[in-house]
Amino acid sequence: MLKLMLNSIYLLLAQASALLIPLFLLPLLTRYYGLSDVALYIFSVSVISFSYLIFDFGLSTYGIKKSAEVEYCQAKISKLFSITLTVKFLFFLLVFLVVGIVFYINQNNSYIKVVVFSFISIFFQSLIPYWLFQSINKMKVVTLINVASRLSSIIISVFFVFFGFDIYSVILATGFGWVIASCVSLKYLNSLGYTVSVIVSREPLILFFKEVRDFYLSRLAVSSYLYSNVFILSTLSAVNLAVYGVADYIYKIIQSLVSVVTQALFPQIAESKDYTIFFKTLFLLLLFIFIIGLFFKLYSHDVIQLLYGPSYLLAIPFIEAFIVLALFNVLSVTFGYPAASLFSKYDYVNYSSYFCLIVYFCGVVVLYLVNAISPLHLIYTLIASEICTFLWRLSFFVKYYKLQKV
Repeated sequence: MLKLMLNSIYLLLAQASALLIPLFLLPLLTRYYGLSDVALYIFSVSVISFSYLIFDFGLSTYGIKKSAEVEYCQAKISKLFSITLTVKFLFFLLVFLVVGIVFYINQNNSYIKVVVFSFISIFFQSLIPYWLFQSINKMKVVTLINVASRLSSIIISVFFVFFGFDIYSVILATGFGWVIASCVSLKYLNSLGYTVSVIVSREPLILFFKEVRDFYLSRLAVSSYLYSNVFILSTLSAVNLAVYGVADYIYKIIQSLVSVVTQALFPQIAESKDYTIFFKTLFLLLLFIFIIGLFFKLYSHDVIQLLYGPSYLLAIPFIEAFIVLALFNVLSVTFGYPAASLFSKYDYVNYSSYFCLIVYFCGVVVLYLVNAISPLHLIYTLIASEICTFLWRLSFFVKYYKLQKV
């Protein structure tokens, strides 16, 4: 349990460093920029987060699993590392080319500009191999690197805000920390003996895609319904997007705190097959959500007023709905890969992610047909999707648990 707590803390700090920039900047932006500019910034945060999941290729799960399978052989992990960087670089060039063409055709579209100005953050964040650091128990190092680089990025961004730079410049400045973190991380891994080489043969790349396919598609399914609301609301009013974005960001912080625990739990459970740790962790996570929910029920008005100003008090109903979503997200995530690792059965987790995506998009279609698309209704759709996912995963957990006991 102590090992789980330490890994969770280091992983939490590493990933929380990515949250530092919006955490400090968003309250500042709501005071120095109008709602339309704040909406563009929120759109940028979602684009960067969504793109990271796309470029991750499911490695947060597959990479840890594969490292264990090759018995943490440095040469084999280095080869996997090289393959992932090669694939990411080629994929990035393709995406950059497509976005560049779209930008050339429609340069006046504000949201397309945001995507272009976010590319530095997207590319360099995707280069940091969290899965590798987690596999070799070096999360402490990457945590220090990330926190330091994020703080430098905050300083530059705040400087841009105070001196009246436009919102696109602020978005560009937030990528500075990712450049530092990725370069130092790769340099540090090289010093440990994890070398990177250019993969020119197609065979290892094709094999990689075959092995990672289910993990990758599952991650894409999850990321699609997690970030689609922001993209849908961007087609409506900037006010809706800005207010929703404030509530959504608070939820993302809560979700990140939960995900680092489940990510740290996954490799430990996979190794120990310990039900006691699993259920204790689940109880503590549910208790954490209850405390967070109680806090916002009592003080959400004061928190929003203090951080973002009176214009954003409209976000309070959204925050309350997001707390409910966080509760079911804890259940669905914990009964995902961590629970599946108790039985070494992962397929049903991947399939449940596809099922969740289908439920979400069916809900969005219904909202569209009845002309009821709104921030609150979109959150309700997410809640329904998470409930369905949890029930799917719970049914398989009970099934395999009974079979194991027999």
